[in-house]
Amino acid sequence: MSTAKTDAAKLLKEIEDILDWFESGEVDLDKALKQYQAGLTSISQLTQFLKDAKVQVAKINKKFD
Repeated sequence: MSTAKTDAAKLLKEIEDILDWFESGEVDLDKALKQYQAGLTSISQLTQFLKDAKVQVAKINKKFD
């Protein structure tokens, strides 16, 4: 689970870094497109991680019902 936590934290950091870059005002169109794609990829991966975590929590809770 520590790997998953690290992965989630890493993905969140990547998203924050991309947002910071866009907010910096130093936006180059070619790099912006690459950053946008990278951001979407990280968001998709983080969303899947959260969905998987929700399923795991539901399974754990079911054991205690």
